[in-house]
Amino acid sequence: MDFSESVAFRGEGYVELSSDLLPHDNPNEEEIIQLEISTTSKYGLILWHGQNPTDLLPSDYISVGLSEGRVEFTWDLGDGEGQVLSDEAVDDDKKHLVR
Repeated sequence: MDFSESVAFRGEGYVELSSDLLPHDNPNEEEIIQLEISTTSKYGLILWHGQNPTDLLPSDYISVGLSEGRVEFTWDLGDGEGQVLSDEAVDDDKKHLVR
């Protein structure tokens, strides 16, 4: 499933998308999330996708954020938390592709 949306924020704000956009129908099928961002912020949350607190395993999530100006991807899908941090900062107000 491919979809494209564009949003812009000046300060605080958020957009909520339907969880149907990432249905997780087949655990053997690769899922790719690709974002294009431009920011001057050193810290912040860009994307969070997780289960409802009433779901069977409510701790499962994926998260994309900023830490010290670098892209930080964290997740916990049942086997413990993982983290990847980009080598380069993206807080230069230029467009960056996050994949």
